[in-house]
Amino acid sequence: EGWLALGYPAEAIHHALAASDVSMLRDILLQHAWSLFHHSELALLEECLNALPYERLIQNPKLALLQAWLAQSQHRYSEVNTLLERAERTMREQKIEIDQTLHAEFDALRAQVAINAGKPEEAERLATEALKFLPLSSYYSRIVATSV
Repeated sequence: EGWLALGYPAEAIHHALAASDVSMLRDILLQHAWSLFHHSELALLEECLNALPYERLIQNPKLALLQAWLAQSQHRYSEVNTLLERAERTMREQKIEIDQTLHAEFDALRAQVAINAGKPEEAERLATEALKFLPLSSYYSRIVATSV
């Protein structure tokens, strides 16, 4: 927690990983994961997400979304839909709400995967649907959906 207070989330993550403190790791990720993603700390994020038990990850749907974005950003396109489908299935089974915004964020990412796979019609359909429900605060997903 000291490293977080000093503004060093990556250092805090290293200590949480070394201590196998998955609760602390999850808390750090919930606060700082997207910032780390946007600063290309991809290897560190992957290590963190792999260290979190899936039950913990899925309790926080934004982390499941981040896991899929991480695969996308590492050009592991074939894994993205599998990760999203697993997350949606597990959330339904555990009765974790998948609200319209989260569903739209998933669709924006699926649109990106579709365009990468040479499926422009599917990409356009998914992006158009996503943009109906993405709030302005979901700027990253909105940029992706708009650019498809």
